[in-house]
Parts: sequence; structure tokens; C-alpha cells
Amino acid sequence: MRKTLILTAAAACLATAFSAQANLVMDPNFASSGLSDWTVNIGTLTSVTSPVYGTSGTAGKLGVSTASFDTADISQVVLPTGSSEMLSFYAYVTAGGVLSVTLDDTLVIDNGVNATGNWEYFSFLVASPTDTTSDTLDIDWNSAGKGSLYLDDVSVSAVPEASTVFAGALLLLPLGASTLRVLRKNRTA
Repeated sequence: MRKTLILTAAAACLATAFSAQANLVMDPNFASSGLSDWTVNIGTLTSVTSPVYGTSGTAGKLGVSTASFDTADISQVVLPTGSSEMLSFYAYVTAGGVLSVTLDDTLVIDNGVNATGNWEYFSFLVASPTDTTSDTLDIDWNSAGKGSLYLDDVSVSAVPEASTVFAGALLLLPLGASTLRVLRKNRTA
């Protein structure tokens, strides 16, 4: 039982080490005053307290500024990771529309999204960026002036390379060997 507990703890440490990647998006919950980390290209962006998905208590609302502009578009420059990146976010729409998202000029989604009354999770693996100085995350919403898009928990993070995961596992080998040594010592005592 004790051996199982120690092995479980080691596995949990390994999983935690590789799942905790830094989010490169500034103000991912649209909570900062003035929303200065986001650039509004077209339409409007406001911080709202309802509806929200996460525990931050705020979300971003993209809306059209006039009926003639059927589009709202926001962007943010993020630092490139030099490896493949995971882009994810939660979206809630009040009326159907077309959601287009690009990261470093790579189109990751350009689809119609229907109003479901629920938050929807979107997640995309984006190949290694070509630009080594900066990546631009661009989120475009077109609803023909009929609805708004709410965003929450926007995240861009590096995906560990296989060699990094392997190296991390090798770093845990001394811990495992030490644990087995202690278990053997306690068994014979």
C-alpha cells in the first residue's frame, strides 16, 4: 500500500510538472481596467460580469458598434514560444455568427457558431510559429449585427516537445530509485 502511494505521488508530480504551462495571453479573463492588453480593431470590447465561465468573475463581450459594421475584431500580441502552441478559450454567443481565430497568421477556426445557451470550449494545436519575434492572436466575430460573442479563459501556451517530456522523466529517476531504496530498507528492518 505504501509503495502504491509513493508511486502515485511520483506520477502526480510528473503530470503536474508537464501540465503547468504558462499562459502567454495578458488579461485572459478581460478583468483589467480599460482592457489595455487587447486591441479593438473593429466593434466594441467590454468587460462584463455576466455571463462568465471561469472563476475570475469577468468575461469579455465583443459587439458591433453599428449595424453597418457586422464585425467585431480584437487582437493581442503574445511572445512566441519557439514550439507548437495550444490555443484555447471558452465562448458564449447570443445569436449565431461566424467566429474566425488566427494565431501567427495561421487560421485555426473560421466556422459558424450557434447560440446554444451554454459556454463552449474551443482548443487548437497550432504548429510551430514561423515568426520568431511575436505572434498575433486575432479573434473576429461576425453576427450580421444580431448578437454578441462572450470570451473567457483565453490561453496560449507552449506544448512541450517529446524530448522535453523524456528529459523530465529522466530527472525523476533518482527520486524513484531513492524511494525504492527507502522501501527496501524499511522492509528488511
